[in-house]
Amino acid sequence: MADLDPEDNDEGFCYMIPASQVGVNNFGSYTFAGAFLNAGLNDMEGCNLKAEVFKNGVLSYTQTSDPGDIWTIERDTFPITTMFNPDGYGAYKIVLTAQADQAEERPVDNSYTDTFYVTDSIYSFSDWEFEEHSSTAAWGNNDGDYLGIACDITTACEVNSISCMIMQRPRNPRASTQVGYGFQYWVFRYSEEEAGWVEQISSDFMEVTQEMINTWVTLPMSKDGESEFLDPGFYIAAIQVFHNGGAGAANNIYRFTIGADQGHRYSYGKTVYRTYDGTDWGGCDEMNMIRLNINQTGAPTTADVVFNVDMTLQIANGVFHPGSDNVDVTGTFNSWGSTQMTDADGDGIYTITVPGMDMFEKFEYKYRINGTTSEFPTTGKNRNYRVSYYNMLEDVFNNGVGMSVNVSELDASVSVYPNPGQGLFHLAVTSPQVTDLDVRVTDIKGQVVYNKLYQNTGRLNETIDLTSLAKGIYFLKVNNTVNKIIVE
Repeated sequence: MADLDPEDNDEGFCYMIPASQVGVNNFGSYTFAGAFLNAGLNDMEGCNLKAEVFKNGVLSYTQTSDPGDIWTIERDTFPITTMFNPDGYGAYKIVLTAQADQAEERPVDNSYTDTFYVTDSIYSFSDWEFEEHSSTAAWGNNDGDYLGIACDITTACEVNSISCMIMQRPRNPRASTQVGYGFQYWVFRYSEEEAGWVEQISSDFMEVTQEMINTWVTLPMSKDGESEFLDPGFYIAAIQVFHNGGAGAANNIYRFTIGADQGHRYSYGKTVYRTYDGTDWGGCDEMNMIRLNINQTGAPTTADVVFNVDMTLQIANGVFHPGSDNVDVTGTFNSWGSTQMTDADGDGIYTITVPGMDMFEKFEYKYRINGTTSEFPTTGKNRNYRVSYYNMLEDVFNNGVGMSVNVSELDASVSVYPNPGQGLFHLAVTSPQVTDLDVRVTDIKGQVVYNKLYQNTGRLNETIDLTSLAKGIYFLKVNNTVNKIIVE
């Protein structure tokens, strides 16, 4: 993301940024780069990076880097300097794809996808969930130490509050935040006159309760009619922590921990700390999960959520029968009731739109057949999702694991390519045991359109000719394994 400083355009990834802060000196805009490694046996020519950005599902930007060649076991970086400029509230999905003149031997690892949001009030470099923890333990572990995050303010605004992920370490809850620990939020600004960071505004002091553990805790700032207004410049949103252990407390007894986001790359200077008796802020290795919330409104407060679930594998395995069976979605959003789904175009993808769900609400859900046969029957786990400005869920029932029981098990490697294809598909099967291989292709309605039995074999390399079939989705089944294929 572009920086305020014209000499430093490496701001790093920003997960959520207020619309009022975007656009000044290109701040909030993105450039892209991809580092390619040629791990194959052949030289790759005409390599380039393709960058696409979708705003709420609609393609808003596409650019391709200059091409170059990469010899085998070498690497190179391909930059795209034409900026993408966000234009208002929304969910912006970035898709970066590595391309080359030659066909790729392993295209599955040639793309990267990420999402950022333009909000009205939330300014956050971290996402919602912690993967690690951050604390002041490595710097002395004193009562009164600070953890902070650096924010650039481009347009004058009013700060309302700060949010922080107060957490306990799952593997060591004792050396973590405990009920009764204290904390306070602060905003510091950089003063050119004083050549350093000065206190701008704070929240009230608060003690940790059980309800705060492993949640985002928001405290309002103590406004006085003046200090809550932030002029353009550089600021730090921080939490000051008190574990009641005094100065240089033992890390394995006293340690106030907050969440650390490991899900995104970021500029090192954005995550900062300050020691108890020091005046200078310095960098640390974790992405501190601290948010600055400004006094802005206007973004949508609710959004529709479109659920899509692919039932084609269950259809091919005879577990789900279109027309006689039904599929529904159940979850915390409907109090684990039943929301029926339909397949209007008959492609095996069932869908339903649930309107007006609260923005950024997190919910659990799963899909069921006939209200009884649920996904993940052996583990009981649920799916999780958080509502945003654009919500198009693309799920596969039971995560693509078949649920049929009366099949001949086949422990084999099965591949089919090209897929999608024009009708001629190459099937390769390698089995550690000699067995009978029943190869059949069915359409979306379950009708068999191709069938051939190969007896007493452990290896198969065959071309399947489906050129006479209409374009669409089909299922290639070899004993108990199923692959969805598309005839173009």
